[in-house]
Amino acid sequence: MTKTGRRKSERSIRGKLNSLGRPPVWQRENLCRFWRSVAAGYSSEVSAIKAGVSVPVGHRWFRSSGGMPPTHLSPSATALTR
Repeated sequence: MTKTGRRKSERSIRGKLNSLGRPPVWQRENLCRFWRSVAAGYSSEVSAIKAGVSVPVGHRWFRSSGGMPPTHLSPSATALTR
């Protein structure tokens, strides 16, 4: 029987989860690089490496969007400032 120095009630509580929130800017840049590479004709594996992410992440991005780049990555048609 080992003791961890904490009460049983403290051990049964789940740890604090991080907020999902908005993805960081660097991820958007990598995602744009990934889809530009896919549009240039590279496979999702090669595109993931060119974007600086792992191959499983590239597969996940490709599958989750159905093989088409997400619409939120395209530039807006209207100017935000004048």
